Amino acid sequence: MGPLIGALRALGVRIDDGGRGLLPMTVGGAGAVEGGPVTLNASSSSQLVSGLLLSGPRFGKGLEVRHEGPPVPSAPHLAMTVAMLRAAGATVETGRDLWRVAPGPLRGGELTIEPGPVHARSSWPPRW
Repeated sequence: MGPLIGALRALGVRIDDGGRGLLPMTVGGAGAVEGGPVTLNASSSSQLVSGLLLSGPRFGKGLEVRHEGPPVPSAPHLAMTVAMLRAAGATVETGRDLWRVAPGPLRGGELTIEPGPVHARSSWPPRW
């Protein structure tokens, strides 16, 4: 969480994590995030980049994420995130360890998401 918290702070988001770089944390809202360029080490999880990219269209200046460090795991996950953003109308540019998302509205729609594999001890559908 530390790299993500640092990236959000660099984008102007107010976060109180007690200086731990971990959950729990409190995110303070001011109505909008300006956005712009941010650099982080996402070698621990591609979800750090994906989470930022999914937020990018709502930022005033959009978002430019640059990864610095060992390779980001799960390139297919990042490609899926980019494809989903584009399918929703976002303008996304990609490069080596660099992703840019332009600001702007996204369009809604319906998606069919197939369930993942069911494990031997689980039941489908889930019983709540």
